[in-house]
Formats: sequence, structure tokens, C-alpha cells
Amino acid sequence: MAANAAPQAKTVADPCAAYESISPLWKRSRAACSGERFVKEYDALIDRAGFKNLLIPFSPTMTNVQYNFYKGEAEWPGITRQYARILVGGLLRKKPQLQLPDSCPKEATDWILNQFSKDNGPMSSFLDEAIWEEMQTSNAWVFVDYPSVPNRDQLTREEVLAIKPYPLLYKAESIINWTISTDASTGTYKLSRVIVRGYEDVYTEANEFHPSHVDTIWVHELDKSGYYQIRKFQKEGASTNIPVVNGQKQVNTNSDIFVVKETITDIEANGERLSIIPAWPLNGNINAEEPILMPIIDKEVSLYNKMSRRNHLLYGAATYTPVLSSNMDDDRFQEIVDAGLGTWIKLDQGDTADVLKTPTEALQDMDRAIAAALEEMAKLGIRMLTPETAQSGVALELRNAAQTSQLGHSI
Repeated sequence: MAANAAPQAKTVADPCAAYESISPLWKRSRAACSGERFVKEYDALIDRAGFKNLLIPFSPTMTNVQYNFYKGEAEWPGITRQYARILVGGLLRKKPQLQLPDSCPKEATDWILNQFSKDNGPMSSFLDEAIWEEMQTSNAWVFVDYPSVPNRDQLTREEVLAIKPYPLLYKAESIINWTISTDASTGTYKLSRVIVRGYEDVYTEANEFHPSHVDTIWVHELDKSGYYQIRKFQKEGASTNIPVVNGQKQVNTNSDIFVVKETITDIEANGERLSIIPAWPLNGNINAEEPILMPIIDKEVSLYNKMSRRNHLLYGAATYTPVLSSNMDDDRFQEIVDAGLGTWIKLDQGDTADVLKTPTEALQDMDRAIAAALEEMAKLGIRMLTPETAQSGVALELRNAAQTSQLGHSI
């Protein structure tokens, strides 16, 4: 490409700048909240340029083979996940309270509390999923959808009344772009466009068991007249293999060519077209934010590195160092080394070597540093929940989180 060539124009498939700036933190947070296996998958390769690895290489000259060996010794404590689950469980310990205007029918309370979700699940079940997503990214979105029922005009009034709207939870990575505009009549800000990227599952007669996944973009927007509409863009061709991590389909953010497949305009409520986009960020802030757990995650990453270095020292302390004094050639010496374990040192006849001491003092220092880091994480958790309280049950949960996580791995 020539030096003076114009940059490639962005398309509907490209995420906005705010998304690109904050999405690395979402990946980091999701790995920390998902457990050790996902943390080590996050650190698949050494990132020497950006130093984005959770597990910092032990040496600047470490190769990927050595890094993988070092990573095998590493131990992720799992405190962030325990702490987040404590918060979610604490918030949902009691049944949600709902207060509606007197004009609302009595059936509305039972519907919202006990038949809230798309599969008629209770509100507490939806909130458990929504708050967990919010804990990881602080950028969860909730959309309101309505079932598409064929031949609706042929249904009875009771059947029509049984059709209810339901909430849809979108994870942060799905919302790749958004626009805020000023309402001309009130002068206030409002959401005028939200772009969602994901997959549409299509079943065919050729394969009724496994769908084809079509890369799709839904543009929720207000048209020039101020009414709500949805434009659906799709990429030509479908795939039966898409990346799935921890049971979740991963959003594709590649800039591919999409074409408009459908524009939905007849979206009404009470017989009138909607003039708002029925989508809300769970925390009330449209702009992308740093995940709320990042202070805890940063502390646990530091603890992760301390524990990994401690384990590396333990490995060195547990091995022995034989000393061989002989005039044998190097090939014969290599055969002996390959047949045994540990580290070998070959000395010439007449030379001596002292005993190599194990790094016990360094291990004691690392253990003290690990204990101090655990205590600091516990205090940080207390300050986030009850800033003016010196102790709480959460501190005990945090201090025991590493042991609880290890017990869970061994069961």
C-alpha cells in the first residue's frame, strides 16, 4: 500500500472506538471470572510487545516452550470468581420486590415476578444471569422483544392476551456500536442507534440437528421520522463451526462485507409505532465502562504471579542435583542424564562441588508476600461492600476462596 493511500472506510461491521478501547478489559475480566483453564487459554502465547499476559514470563528470554512449562506450574487462586458469586448471591438472597401503579392489573405482578423470561422463568433467574454478566463487564444490555406469531389475526382474544413481551440479555461484546443524539423537542440526550452483532441459527432439511450459523448484524435505530426500525445485515454464506468459549458463542468483529436482508418497520405498542429503542444498559450508563471487578482482578493477577513464582521455587527445591566426576566423553554423559531425573553437573576428575542449597529463605519470603496479598484482597472486598466496616463475613469468604477453589478442583 502506498504511503499516501487513504485509510479503508469503516462499515457497519466495524466496532466503534469506545468498543475497541474497552474490549481487552472484558476479555481479561471474563478469563479471571471463568477459572484457571480460561486464564491459561488467555495466556496462550507470550505477548512481548504489549505485556498483556496475566502470567508474566519468569525471564525476558523465556521461549514459548519454557513459558508453557512454567504455566503448567502456575496456580490461579479463583478469588475473583468466588467474590463475584458472593455479591450475586447476596443481591438475590431475598425475593425481588415489585411495586406497580394501582391502574396495573393484578396479574401483572405474578407475570413479572414468576413468568418474566422468554421461557416463562422467574425474574430471579433472569437477574442471576444479568448481574453475573454485569459483574464481568459492567456493560450488559437488556432488550425487550415480542414473540412473532404467525396468523395472529386468527387467534382468539384470550390467545392474543397470552402473548407477552420478554427481556433479552446481550453481553457486552455483542453491542459493537451505539449512537446518542439530542431530542429536538426536549433537548435531552437519547439513544438513537444500537448495532448488535451475532449469529442467526438456520436449520435446514439436510441437517435438522445442527444449525448453520449466519454472521448477522442487527441495526436498531430511529428513522428520519423518529420511529423505531431494525435493519438486518448478513454476510453471504454460513458456517457450522464457530468459536464457543465457556458455553458462549464468541462475537466476530472482523470487517466483512454485509448486505441488507430485511428492514422491519411495523414495530408497535398499543397500536402505535414505537418512538424509542427498547434497549437499556443494565447499569444505566450508555457509554462503555471499565469492569467493576478490575481492582480485584488486578490484585489477583499479582497474587497469581507470586504463587506461580513460589511454585517454581518449590519445583527447584524438590529436585536434586547429582554431581558426576569422570573422564567419560560428552555422549556417554548425555546418556546418563537422559536416563535420570533432576539437574546434572559434570566435573573433571579432581574437581569438587559444594552442596547446592534449596531456596528455603526465598520460599518463606514468597509465602509472606502471598499472605499479605490475600489480606489486601480481603480488605479491598470489604471496602467495596461496606467502606466503613473493619470486618465482615465477606473477608472470611475471600481469605478462604483459594482453598475453596482448590477443593473444587480436586472433587
